[in-house]
Amino acid sequence: MQYDDQGMAQPNMPGDDDDIKAADDKEYTCYEKCLNCCGGFFGCLRAWLPCICCCCPNPFIQVKTGTIALRENFGKYKEQLGPGLHQINPWSDKIKHVNLKTQVINLHPQQIMTNDNISIRIDAVVYYRIIESRKAAYRVQNLQLSVSEKAYGALRSACGEYTMQEMLEKREEVSEKIESYIDQYVQNWGVFIESVFIKDMQLNKDLQDDMAAAAKQKRVGQSKVISAKADVESAKLLREAADYLDSKAAMQIRYLETIQGIANKQNTPKVMFLPLNVSKKKGRK
Repeated sequence: MQYDDQGMAQPNMPGDDDDIKAADDKEYTCYEKCLNCCGGFFGCLRAWLPCICCCCPNPFIQVKTGTIALRENFGKYKEQLGPGLHQINPWSDKIKHVNLKTQVINLHPQQIMTNDNISIRIDAVVYYRIIESRKAAYRVQNLQLSVSEKAYGALRSACGEYTMQEMLEKREEVSEKIESYIDQYVQNWGVFIESVFIKDMQLNKDLQDDMAAAAKQKRVGQSKVISAKADVESAKLLREAADYLDSKAAMQIRYLETIQGIANKQNTPKVMFLPLNVSKKKGRK
């Protein structure tokens, strides 16, 4: 953190790490050097004679895999400690553990106004991880809360650029837009946004009912069109069948079928039906 001539705190510019540089041993006062010596002495007693000097503070700390430890000496940043066992000065050193694993922020559902003035309820999740532990530890008070607040603002800004239909059709594009909006704010905190996943989108009840009614009317209209087309095709086929049955060849076929049906009947008198033109010819003779 930088200060002006009047002692007022000034914000750091991107890339300015003066407030988190490693402390120099030459900056110690006489009192601090005395505490360092005492801490080192009693720490050695605890390390070499743990049973006798059990009241002395333990000079060893363990850093787990997936985390990193920041050692502070009299409140000043000193160094980073990777996974493993490390010896510190228990009187003058303090340890801050920073989680480097991917972390999840489950955002509360938000009512968003789209570009076409439709209110939509969005449920989203943000995945992020720390890539610069010193910035994450010393540049922001509550990292997860700060990232989530930026995510809420980015969610409203990004979704306001799309219509409701685009939100439903371009969900991945909207997620990438939100991710880029958040990243431009949190990169100065040593945070990398891995992804933003939109879990659900819901419309309000009235709009859902209106859309359901519109979809129902559309299906009814489509069914009527299909039924009308079927009636037209049926009328065409009936007309073609009527034209075909009115022909002479069709009449002869029907006459022969009738004769065959009469002949197949048993124990019934047989009556021969002749075509009208044939009977007229026989009558003239």
